[in-house]
Formats: sequence, C-alpha cells, structure tokens
Amino acid sequence: MLNRFWKTIFSIVICLSLHTTLLADHHEEPCTEAECPSKDACADECGSQSVASSLLDGALIDEIINGTTGQLKDMPVGSNGKLTYGGQFRHRYHEEENRIRPGGPARGTYNLYRWRNWLDYRVDDTFGLHIEMIDASIFDNELPDTGIDVNRWDILNAYIDLKILEVDQNPVVLRSGRQELQFGAQRLVSPLEFGNTRRNFEGFRLTTKTAEWDLDAFATRPVNTATGARSLALQDNAHDHADYSRTFSGVFSTYKGLETNKLDLYWFWLREQEPNPARADGSRHTIGSRLYGSKSVSDEFGQAVGLVSWDFEGAFQLGHDNGEDVGAGFFVTDVAYQWVQAPWKPKVKGVFYYTSGDDDPNDGDNNTFDDLFPLGHAYWGLLDNMSGQNLIDYSVQAQVFPTKKLNLLAAYHWFDRASQNDFIYNLPGVPFGTAPGTAGATNARDIGSELDLVANYAVSERVKVQILYAWFYYEAAVTEDPAISRQDATQFFVQTLINY
Repeated sequence: MLNRFWKTIFSIVICLSLHTTLLADHHEEPCTEAECPSKDACADECGSQSVASSLLDGALIDEIINGTTGQLKDMPVGSNGKLTYGGQFRHRYHEEENRIRPGGPARGTYNLYRWRNWLDYRVDDTFGLHIEMIDASIFDNELPDTGIDVNRWDILNAYIDLKILEVDQNPVVLRSGRQELQFGAQRLVSPLEFGNTRRNFEGFRLTTKTAEWDLDAFATRPVNTATGARSLALQDNAHDHADYSRTFSGVFSTYKGLETNKLDLYWFWLREQEPNPARADGSRHTIGSRLYGSKSVSDEFGQAVGLVSWDFEGAFQLGHDNGEDVGAGFFVTDVAYQWVQAPWKPKVKGVFYYTSGDDDPNDGDNNTFDDLFPLGHAYWGLLDNMSGQNLIDYSVQAQVFPTKKLNLLAAYHWFDRASQNDFIYNLPGVPFGTAPGTAGATNARDIGSELDLVANYAVSERVKVQILYAWFYYEAAVTEDPAISRQDATQFFVQTLINY
C-alpha cells in the first residue's frame, strides 16, 4: 500500500517520464547514411537514438502487441465470414479521502484491475455473433467494495446481430442477447466505461441508419450490479443474470439533416416492480431532446482560427413512484471554444446543469429526477461524489494539447441542491444526509466546489495513461448536517489501459 510519501515520489516519476517522452516527441530526425556511414562509427548518436525513440514514442510497444494479436483480426472464415479476437487490460491505483461513498468518511487506497476478451464473427452485414468475458476485481482495499468494482469471470456481452430486412437499401438489424447500451452524450444511458465493471442488459434492439436518420428501439432488463439497485451481496457475480423486477425500453433517434447541428429525440421507460422508497425509481417515462454541433471560425483571410461547439439537452420525466405522481426534469447547456491555430490549441468550456429535486416530500408529487444509467464521472466532477439528481452544477473548464499525445485538463465545479427540501444524492443515486424536515437537517443549498486536474497521455495507439488529482471543498449543506459532516475530500489515481 502506498502512503502519501510514496504517492508523491510516484507522481514525480510519472511527471519526469512524461517530460522525457515530450522531448522524444520533438526529437530531431534520425541520422542519415551520409551523416552516419557505418553503424559502429556513430552508434551513440544514431543507433541508440533510434531504439530509444521507438521505445519512448510507443512504436515498439505497438509492434509487440500487433505481432502477437494482429494476426487474429479479420481472419477469414468460410466464403464471406470474418473472425476477430480482441481484448483490453486496465489497471487503476486509487487513493481517496472523505468521498461520499459507503464506508465513509474515511481514507483508503486500493487497486482496480479489469480484463476483457472478446470474439466477434461477421458475415458481411447479414449476421454477427459477439461474445465477451470480463474479470473485474479490487484488492488492497480498506473501504467496502461497491457495485462497480467487482465482477469476477463473467459474460459481459453475448449477442447475435441479424439483418431482418432492408428499407430503401438500408439494413434493419435485430440484436438479441446480453449487450451494452449507449445513447447520445451518455448523460442518461451509458455502459459506464469508467467503472471497473461495465453496465449490461439482456433483451432486444432494432437498429437502422439512413442518410438523415439513425434509429434505435430496444426492450431490455438490466443485468449486473453496475446497473444499480442491486447490491453485491444479492447479485451472483459468478453467474450474472437479468433483474426480472426491472425493464428498460425506449426509442432513440438522431436527425443528421441540419447543416451544423444534429438533433437527438428520445423516449426511455424504466419500470421497477419492486420500488425502493429511498430511491427515485418506480415507473418513469423520460422524454427528451438534444441539439449539438460545431462551427469553424475564420479570420479575415478565410483561414480557420477557431472552433465553437455547443451541446444543449433537456428532458421531462413523468410516471409514478411509491404512490406519488412523478413530474421531474433536467437541462444542460455546454458551450466551448478552441483556438485551433494557437500553440497547444487551448480550449475553454462553460457548463450549466440543472436537475430537479422534490419541492415538498408530503404533497403527493415526486419531483426528484432519476438520471437512469449515466456516465456521471464525465459530468458531475471527476472525484465522483455527485449524481445528476436534485443538483445544480456550474462549471468552467480549460484544456490544452501540448503534443499530439498529451492533453491536460483543469475543471472547476460549484454544486448546489436544486431543492433544499430534498436530499443530496451520491454517485449511485443513494440519498445522503439527514432527511429534510427532520431534526438535524439543514436548509442550506450549497454542497461545495470541486477542482479536477487531469493528464492524459497516449504512450502509443494501444497504450494510454491517465493521472488525476481532485479536491472537493464541502460547504454548508454537508458541514451543517451532523450526520454527514466531514473534512474536505481528495482523490488521486493513475490508470493504465492496454488494448490488443
């Protein structure tokens, strides 16, 4: 287990390694034959430079991986079939303190590893078979396991794709079996790539694409613990099975006929037959849309100097939950600008996110939005304290790209409760703190603020490294509630990802 001293030393080593690799990114061209007529004559200047460069820029790593698994891609099977083997290994070392999570407030360190392997067989566009295993585990942990940490030696995906018809020469594909779902910006439906496990579902999905529309319709049941509601104690992680108390279905479409925009239109229905009074669930219909796009900005000479992008999304939720009528919603505005010709190509972004909370827990209406199956890590702070429920998030972000391989991100968030009469909800959507209106509860809205610093480095096409340090500064909605008051939170991690 790494203590703070060794964590600091490890960070310095990583930074020095990145610095060395940055120098390699800008190294001069290798010596020519004229400059180096024989290998022995200038081995130090030419030969060793070539080897070092190949190591530092990742070329040798990719060559090794491609040499071992590259021959297992698109292998001919029969007259029209192709079989591909692929996989991924990921390790992440964590150190965290005082997060809003089970077992807290506390400090803990742990390691997460995830290993995925898959086979994919395709016959033109008429038939496909995909099988994928996962082994996800946690070790050296002082804090309790969570539902996104562990899934030992199980089937993550196992489905068949079958072209059932064509409409105007556009195939309509039926996917049947265990599968992942991902729609739009993943604010509501995501496979949760950041989790050590990944969300999966069992059921059916119809997909077709035309020149102007992408259309999906699906009917599924959630499977593993990453889909929420089930605890690790209740889920048989050796043999995952669908949760027959819940169904998740809907229609998602994207209109591509606009000049600088795309438009998502969707309807999702999540039905829980065994609702939990402590969670936003029940039977909920989510109807929403998203408008997003980008446009180049040119100078007086017609040269592109900038790129402005935007992302606006909102949805309304209705249904019933524990005998109450549901009326909830969310909306987000996300606007960014990047200087594409400037050194390091800096990018700035402003985000405002609002999701409703319950105004009055005794009026027979439930206004707490259920954010379904989101990629919360990407939106409500990288420290992973918040879910998108009863939340207002103001955020400013800046990103630079010093080299083609390295990008650096800084983000700051201010979090408030949308309703002081509703809970704070942690990342899995569990109510946190004293029940509003009871002894010890606070009327404060201000949850706190968060600073995230991230470095992403592509060692090679197949090997990626990410380093994060995040701080969460709690305010009155937490510090004035005796049941949950705690010191400020921190999180540090180093992640290595290898695709093969």
